[in-house]
Amino acid sequence: GEGKGSAPRSCREPPSRRGASPRPLRLARRMVDVIQGVLVECDPPLKQYLLALDDRETVKFVVDKLPSDDRALFVNPSAKGFVDEKIAELYDKYSADPRDDREDKRRAAAGGGAGGKRKAR
Repeated sequence: GEGKGSAPRSCREPPSRRGASPRPLRLARRMVDVIQGVLVECDPPLKQYLLALDDRETVKFVVDKLPSDDRALFVNPSAKGFVDEKIAELYDKYSADPRDDREDKRRAAAGGGAGGKRKAR
């Protein structure tokens, strides 16, 4: 049984350690690097565009490429505005606004052509 001065069964060393010389307990301590960032979720072509843009820039904005996820990037929070601006420029360049098409057709029908009015020289 449990005698006076002996440790309860739950606190004793496991049977394999009984009678062995005590070893100090070593705890593994590791420093964890914490990096702030913004998760940008996008389609794979946009991710490739942003990675290429990051390669061209002198100040890098991509913190982690997240290789296991082809639809996300981790970017520096201070560069979020820059990234948003570049995405908006890309969308403006390659997206068509149906209102623009109607306006061009109106100008063409009025004789102004698609380019609008010309300045006199």
